[in-house]
Amino acid sequence: MDANLKAKWIEALRSGEYPQSRLGLRNAEGFCCLGVLCDVMGADWKSDGEVVVCGIRQAGYLDDVLLKTVGFSEETQEHLYNMNDGGMPFSKIADHIEANL
Repeated sequence: MDANLKAKWIEALRSGEYPQSRLGLRNAEGFCCLGVLCDVMGADWKSDGEVVVCGIRQAGYLDDVLLKTVGFSEETQEHLYNMNDGGMPFSKIADHIEANL
C-alpha cells in the first residue's frame, strides 16, 4: 500500500471526523473504515449509496481494480470489513492498518 495514502487513511480514522457505521461503505449514520479510505481518495458519493473512486463505481465493497490500486487483497478487505462491522472502533482499526498493511 502506498505510504502516503496509508498515512492519510490512518489519520482520517483517528481524526474523530468520521462517524462509524456498519453494513456499507457509507450510510446515513456514517462510514465503514473502507468508506473512509474511499473518502480520503476523493470519492464522489452518489445518492443511491454507491460511490465512484478513481473513476470506478463501488458498492458495498471495493472492486478488484480498486483493490489493486490501493494495494491490498480481497482477504485483507474482508478482514477490515469484519473488524468494522464487528464493532471494533476506528482507532483500533487504524492501529491494525498501521502495523499490518
